[in-house]
Amino acid sequence: MSKRYTAEFKRDAIALVRSSPHRNVTEIARELGVGPEGLRGWVKQAKTDEDEAARADVFRFIEVEYNRTRLRKHPEFGYFTPLETRARLQHGFAPAA
Repeated sequence: MSKRYTAEFKRDAIALVRSSPHRNVTEIARELGVGPEGLRGWVKQAKTDEDEAARADVFRFIEVEYNRTRLRKHPEFGYFTPLETRARLQHGFAPAA
C-alpha cells in the first residue's frame, strides 16, 4: 500500500535534495522514510514543472512585450498580439480595432 505525502512534505524533500549536492538521493530518502525512486520522481517532476513555467514566461514576454515594441503599428488598426486577438474573439470583438 503506497503512502500519500502532502505537497508541503514533497516541497521540503525536494528542497533538501537540491540543497545537499554532496549526499545521494537514496540516503536522503532513507532519512525521510520514503522510497528513493519516489523521491527521484518528485525532483524530476519539479524540474519539469519549473522548466515549463520558465518556457511559458519566455513565450509570454516575446508575445506581449517584444513583438509589441518590435513590430510597427498599422496607422489605422494598430497591432494586437495573438493573445490579444484570441481574447478579443472570445469576447465577441472584431479582430481589428
